[in-house]
Amino acid sequence: MSPRLLNRVCAHPVAISWVLGACVVDAAAIALLSKEVTLTTLVSDAQAGLFLALGLIPATLLGYFAGMFTCWPVIRPVCSRFNGAPFKAGDHVMILSGHLKGSVAGVEEITAGQGGWDVVRLDLGPDRRRNFTNTFEEYALFRSSGEQDAPTNSSKAT
Repeated sequence: MSPRLLNRVCAHPVAISWVLGACVVDAAAIALLSKEVTLTTLVSDAQAGLFLALGLIPATLLGYFAGMFTCWPVIRPVCSRFNGAPFKAGDHVMILSGHLKGSVAGVEEITAGQGGWDVVRLDLGPDRRRNFTNTFEEYALFRSSGEQDAPTNSSKAT
């Protein structure tokens, strides 16, 4: 089974959280501005529209923090479950993000990460094991069910 578009989107929960947080903060900024002036006036006037766009840039950047503090604790486990977590040793997974995207490997072990949630160590060869570059977040992996004969250490992983 290959990953669908939603699986690939769920491999980036930080971006999802940022977009949700930015939408809320931008909507709040526009709502506060529209109390003084109608939104149609802001959009129809070129100078007001430019100032609105310039004002929404810092609001969008602030949305990163709003999304990470509010949405991230919910989005991360949901995306992990959607992509096949919890994993166990011996599962075959496809890497959905990073420079090894598209590689298929076997799960070696599950360990606790710095944030307290699980991270997965994959069988990507002795060089990556020695350099600790075989550890991935659960949401960045897709369980390839039914592909028990899929080769580990695919050509992209070397």
